[in-house]
Amino acid sequence: MIQFGENISWLLPLLIFSAGSSVALYFFKPDGYSNKVRIGLAALRFVILFLIGLFLLDPLVKYVSSEEEKPLFLIGIDQSESILANKDSSQIKELINSLKENVKTIDNVELNVIGFGNEVVESSTFSEKGTNISAYLKYVDDNFSFRNIAGHVLLSDGIYNLGVDPDYVDLKTKTPIDIIALGDTSKRPDQKIIETRYNKIVYLGNKFPIHVSIQSNFLKGKSSVLRINSSSGESFTKEYSYNSQSEILKFKVEFEAKKVGIQLITVQLDEIDGESNTVNNRVVIPVEVLDVKEQVALIYHTLSPDIGAIQKVIAKNENLDVDLINISELSIDLMNSLKDKYNGLILYQLPSTTNKINANLLTAIYSSELPTMHLVGKQVNINQFISLNPGIAIKGNRSGMVNYTTGGLNSNFSLFNLPKESASIISEYPPVQAPFGEYVFKGKSSTVLFQKIGNVQSEISLWTFVEFNGKNSIYVMCEGFWKWPLAEYRINGNTDLFTNLIKSSIGYLSVKKDKSRLRVYAATNYVNSEEIVLKAELYNDLYEPINDPNIELKLIKNDSLNYEYSFDRSEIGYTLNMGALNAGIYRYEAKTNINGVEITKSGQFSVSEVNVELANLEANHNVLFKLSEKSGGQFYLPSEFQKLTSKLKSQTFSSILYNQVNFRDLIDFKWFFALIIFLLGIEWLVRKREGFL
Repeated sequence: MIQFGENISWLLPLLIFSAGSSVALYFFKPDGYSNKVRIGLAALRFVILFLIGLFLLDPLVKYVSSEEEKPLFLIGIDQSESILANKDSSQIKELINSLKENVKTIDNVELNVIGFGNEVVESSTFSEKGTNISAYLKYVDDNFSFRNIAGHVLLSDGIYNLGVDPDYVDLKTKTPIDIIALGDTSKRPDQKIIETRYNKIVYLGNKFPIHVSIQSNFLKGKSSVLRINSSSGESFTKEYSYNSQSEILKFKVEFEAKKVGIQLITVQLDEIDGESNTVNNRVVIPVEVLDVKEQVALIYHTLSPDIGAIQKVIAKNENLDVDLINISELSIDLMNSLKDKYNGLILYQLPSTTNKINANLLTAIYSSELPTMHLVGKQVNINQFISLNPGIAIKGNRSGMVNYTTGGLNSNFSLFNLPKESASIISEYPPVQAPFGEYVFKGKSSTVLFQKIGNVQSEISLWTFVEFNGKNSIYVMCEGFWKWPLAEYRINGNTDLFTNLIKSSIGYLSVKKDKSRLRVYAATNYVNSEEIVLKAELYNDLYEPINDPNIELKLIKNDSLNYEYSFDRSEIGYTLNMGALNAGIYRYEAKTNINGVEITKSGQFSVSEVNVELANLEANHNVLFKLSEKSGGQFYLPSEFQKLTSKLKSQTFSSILYNQVNFRDLIDFKWFFALIIFLLGIEWLVRKREGFL
């Protein structure tokens, strides 16, 4: 069907023009044609002119196309290491091949086999170090929810250690999932380390605890030995016995941080005769030992409960120290020496309206290079505060006036993580007093709390982090927040949110700016199953990013084994993928050359040996049964495989025929031009045959 749209009004004039031109050419000119030939040529010319005019009217050709979609049969196969831990690989492969062959015998069905481990994979080697069933189900939903699915069979042992419980996945694909449950659900004699709790960062000279929990099954009356060894040379040994068939034992050990750097601590259980699995008897944990505590100076002119609330949080953190300094005891010389001792400053209600302070001393305080946290309340001389502080301006301020406001969480705040349910907890915090006015920050700012008047959250800051002229600052534009941890404890029985807010704020002050021209970014610890990717940045003398020079990296393990790599250039920096590495402590040294000047950067990281797949070999068929029941499928054991094949053979599946209406321009049909040329050729041949050319 041809559609002309707005050009249909030209169709009748085209017909008249084509007919008139053809008649005028062959009936009003004495050419000697016979009437039969004249009529044929006129009709031929009419068709040619009409087709050419039709092309100029640019009509659309409407047509219907059909596409057949054959039914698709999905087979999902768990490719994790635990699959082969209880069964011979040939048995598993035989079962999978038999399933594939049975599906292939079904008429009019296409087979799609999908493997999964940490994520969906193409390999079929059963070497995946983790199992993420929920990621597989999401992949099926994303790619096949609108397809013609004939059937879906999932083969797994139900042991998942990544993602969420499959029972919580909202299945968009409504095809029933038939399960073939692999693995062994029986409990066998075994002991395993189920938990290790420790501080990832400790400070030199401090003692740090290591908590170890051990679980046993069917080992009553048996004994073993717990051994904990640090790469720095410390060790602990403890013999223990099991007094019941199922038991959890807990141990606490204290080590001393004696050596700066990354220390690997190995927790090992001696093997017991008859134990079914010894992989879960060993855990290696990394601890980073630092040699400097973070120290902050809090300068005040009068004590306040707000200061006490901050002190209480810092006192619980052995990695932080705060010194209280009354401004009356502070001199300019002493102020200038603070930068050598402290990582940051906290200024409480300075400059004050009630306590006159030496102007030169205030200038020295505010011109300090140390990151600063400003606690601003009604006692602050706002006009003087603004004149001393170039990073902030206040519009509409009325000196001495305050707003009574609660805090409203900024949902887009991402500078650091806050505990769950933070918004609801903050909504229960009592009001605080905030200086009247609208605050404008210069530089890069990130606000965690806005002022909330009644139920309306404003855009006015209450607690904001700012980076301006290379200096980190925090502006807490309120007083009376000492009531917040009391309210939080009354509601939740803890003060996690307030503690996190203060600790993260102090941490923001303590962040050291890296001014080196070569910077290498690496995590402190990796696991042996993941690819290790390092990133690097290089800067010229003006600290502009460049990536022309080559960066070489030497990796050293145990002071003997060396590896050499070259970074790859990225858009504005460098990346290096070293693949997976064996467990151990690695030192690296990156090196480059800019205009004849050699620049180096060194560091270290650790690689821990982790195998969550082989740590637990007890199949979880309950998860698989729930999944089959939820989707409307059937649950089969390998011994019931024939029931599944009988079901498959008894089913018939039909293709789906999709009809689609399409529109194409006439110009897209090449045969149309060929037809016009063909008709012109016939007209030319007839006229030549009649001798009139």
